[in-house]
Amino acid sequence: MGNVLLFMFVLLGLSYIPFAGGDLYVGHFVHKALPILLLLGVVLFKLVKTRQATYVFIALALSFSASGDMLIEFSFLHGLIAFAFAQFCYSTGFFCFRSPTKHSMPLAVLLGIVFTLAIILVAPTAGELKIAVACYIASLGLMTLTAAYTLAATRWIMVGALTFTVSDGLIGLTEFVTPIPYSSQWIMLTYYAAQLFIVKGFLEIAVEYPTRQTPAHVHQ
Repeated sequence: MGNVLLFMFVLLGLSYIPFAGGDLYVGHFVHKALPILLLLGVVLFKLVKTRQATYVFIALALSFSASGDMLIEFSFLHGLIAFAFAQFCYSTGFFCFRSPTKHSMPLAVLLGIVFTLAIILVAPTAGELKIAVACYIASLGLMTLTAAYTLAATRWIMVGALTFTVSDGLIGLTEFVTPIPYSSQWIMLTYYAAQLFIVKGFLEIAVEYPTRQTPAHVHQ
């Protein structure tokens, strides 16, 4: 991802963040999705250029994310469903380039415990949405677990997955536990950063390992 595209992404993100959580102008939900659509354009360009099938999963994840950005402004449930599909697509893409280190398994176990506790503690507070919230937390957990198995190739995907978890954690706290000052701004800042980190990591790993074959050094 070149410097110009990175600058455009940052500019689009920063231009929306101050207005996050409000309904101050017509089409604000489209503005919200623009940074993700820019990342989608980058991935689609790589897909057309390389014809590498695994780019499809990341493109789908970004498409569902952009859809979720807009849908959640009208229906929390529909937005949640879109983001759950995004997490499953990310998980599939990460699995195609699995490259674990000796730290991947302990990290995955720790993450499994954290997300299990999140389902037990957070989902029941969501009322009618408790099943949907539990399913979404599970999908986010799956994405983060599969990210842990890409550590030998890149750290960016794991960083992005954890940042995504922070962003969604802020949503959960704000929606179902207690309001957080400037929560909408923090949520969008961490969300945009997470998507950027994940795409950056995937572009690195896709260039280095253009097939599903596990790299020879992954068990080091």
